[in-house]
Amino acid sequence: MNPDLVEITETETTLRAADIDTNEVSLGVTGWDRHDDAATFDDPVDERIAGRVSEIRHELQNWFEIERLDGRFTIESPGAPGTSVGRHRFGVDTAVHASLPAGSYRCVSDEDLVVRLRFEGAGTVRYRPSGSLVISFPHPTTVTIGFQTYVEFPRHELTIEPTPMGVAEALSVCSSPFETESPDRVHREYRGYPPEIRLGETTDIPPAVADADLETGVRLVVPGRIEPLLRIAPLAYYFGADVEVAAVDRPRLEAAGERYPLGAGTDLESAVVDWVRRTFFLDLLTSWLDEDEPHTVEHDELEAAGIDLSAFQDAGLADRLVAYRELSGATLEAVVPTWPYRVTVDPVVDSTIVLPHLLYDLATIELPADREPESSRVRRDGREPMARFRSITRLQGRVRSTLAEGGSGFAFDHSSPSPSFIASPVAYENRLRYLHDSPQELAVAIVCTEAADATTASRLRARYQRRDDVVTPDVRMLEEPTCVELADVFERGANFMHVIGENPGAGIRCADGILNPATLEENAVELCYVPEGGAEIGATLVETGSVAAIVDDPAADSRPSAVGELVLYGQSVATASACAGVLRPGEETAGNRRGPTVIGDGTHRFTHTFWPRPIHVLEDTEGGTRLSVVPFPVDPVGGHWYPSVSEDIRLQTAVHEYTLDGETLTTYLANCSYPIYHDGRLYWPAEHGYLAYPIA
Repeated sequence: MNPDLVEITETETTLRAADIDTNEVSLGVTGWDRHDDAATFDDPVDERIAGRVSEIRHELQNWFEIERLDGRFTIESPGAPGTSVGRHRFGVDTAVHASLPAGSYRCVSDEDLVVRLRFEGAGTVRYRPSGSLVISFPHPTTVTIGFQTYVEFPRHELTIEPTPMGVAEALSVCSSPFETESPDRVHREYRGYPPEIRLGETTDIPPAVADADLETGVRLVVPGRIEPLLRIAPLAYYFGADVEVAAVDRPRLEAAGERYPLGAGTDLESAVVDWVRRTFFLDLLTSWLDEDEPHTVEHDELEAAGIDLSAFQDAGLADRLVAYRELSGATLEAVVPTWPYRVTVDPVVDSTIVLPHLLYDLATIELPADREPESSRVRRDGREPMARFRSITRLQGRVRSTLAEGGSGFAFDHSSPSPSFIASPVAYENRLRYLHDSPQELAVAIVCTEAADATTASRLRARYQRRDDVVTPDVRMLEEPTCVELADVFERGANFMHVIGENPGAGIRCADGILNPATLEENAVELCYVPEGGAEIGATLVETGSVAAIVDDPAADSRPSAVGELVLYGQSVATASACAGVLRPGEETAGNRRGPTVIGDGTHRFTHTFWPRPIHVLEDTEGGTRLSVVPFPVDPVGGHWYPSVSEDIRLQTAVHEYTLDGETLTTYLANCSYPIYHDGRLYWPAEHGYLAYPIA
């Protein structure tokens, strides 16, 4: 339990829990009388509180589940006899009346924070879609309430000596935040953020880390070199493996009495991706076998191939690894999605300090090689929208030890394939800093230099202000600010700054000179968009405090607000930039990446919870209108579904495709809350009505 991530405040009538990113949940309570006799939870919580209470009221946002641990209870439906169940889950659109006889109960509500309840006794649960969820008790009953945030943060720090042995010791405990060995470890709430790593003269593993590390029975034996240790890091993390440095030529994995050689060099990279991909997705499917969990298309495909995942539900991790390995490779290759997120790091010990941040997002690790990055080998057809959108369902990051050295030039070579983003260790440190005390309302600053076009500036402001219920930012326009005025914006801070106009490479043009970001006393601008030629500015902004900077060419035939709108909507920086590149047909082709370039952590999002933020693509075909739902990497790796269009559920990063008739399309346009790409532009929810004619 980590009380630093969630804080609970209480009054006689209200319990309020808030995390470090200002996500919060409020519960109305009647007759609340706090005491210290708190029950424990089998599932993870970050903070808990106990008290006697007569009634709990809550505005349901997503779903609520009731489970009786020692028997059954009755769900009553209008006009139908009561149904006896042991567990029941219902969503915001379902009316429920549940009679709970005296017993032991566990409840969970999926909101901005996860809310868990434990109590012994009798009660009643009532809910109407137009009202509140009410849990009432015939007499004051002791209830323990636990809260868990979706925002993760490193809870410990390791110090290791800068040697292969020190790196192996760090990798052996990087899985210490995992809460379980079961297939549920795929879910973020059971994984946790690996401890941060610092380099020092000696290795120091805090006892809290060593004691929390689960023994999974998996071992990785690795040569005493930094290169293979970096490559096997994702296996060490997800498999909870003990990493041993030995006099061997090639790494091997040992589990349940079996030994598996892993290869060397790029063969090792491929083997790691295959192990992670196979184990993660099969664990995910196995964790969803209960009747109240999602049932995916992939479940059906595996069942049709004679693969029964139920045999793995209670197996230990080492046994599951071996069993998964014995399944038909051809079947899994056809069913399991490709792995969406890969990052290239320098083959030096210093690279270990970024591993916790990469592993938390389940990146697989590659080393620089004389080959074209896989993401750039995808052909991008400028004439067919989905061909271009499909190419950005994967991220290929690059982490350098530093971005800006002594103010020297920093530039991207657009004549050759480039990664989705280029980051440095400080970008990840900055990301963690912005998790604290993030504002509920996003602040946007538009900076117009003297070369800025007034029409572009006005349109940009209108687009950023013209938002929907997802987010409505506070937009501030600065027209030809002085250096002092602009420095003041950096000091006071903004979530997103968009600079318009031509700029010299060393700084941002102001009314009275050039502001070099390297001279700022404080940089509290989280993300910044700068014109082409500003790569050095972007690198310096990251080194001085920003999480990422987006370098673009506003003179190109594009929509300059697209990146900012997608980022404000909750999309990751790199995928928002890639989407903006798609809006420029013909510019981004195989071997020539010409979309906006991201410097810093390209996975950073303003939505720190991990709800998916896909884009929907509508295309006219001979058979009707084709709808393609495009998910993006680290958004998260997993599954999502769209009951307004279809009940099919597919694993991330599969693209969902449907053909809609006129009536279905009209209903879809009225209910869709995602941006829609059609005929070269993005339409936001408030603009979906424009698509009703002529499409629908």
